[in-house]
Amino acid sequence: MMTLLTVFLKTYRRPHLLKDAIEGVLMQDFEDYQLVIHDDASQDETQSIVEAYSDRRIRYIKAEENIGSVYGDTEIVRRLQVECKTRLVLHANDDDYLIKPDLFSTQVQLFDE
Repeated sequence: MMTLLTVFLKTYRRPHLLKDAIEGVLMQDFEDYQLVIHDDASQDETQSIVEAYSDRRIRYIKAEENIGSVYGDTEIVRRLQVECKTRLVLHANDDDYLIKPDLFSTQVQLFDE
């Protein structure tokens, strides 16, 4: 059975925020998702922070070079379409911290209705 939801999280040189963003996703009561973290070529500890999680739902993609936010969003959406084959997609950034553990389940329920 195919995963229902992809959480596509963009990050660039903000490892101090990334851990909280990942934790917010992992605390969700809805579990039928994958978390795809797109790193826009950070040259810091971003990759090691992601690799510290052993959750099978987490995928890490690191851009070979920084594409920035002006043109980067178009490229990231293109990559998302190639990488993620799920029914639903939630876009997030490294400074988004999900504090409601029922956010995904509520959104999926509303979508289905």
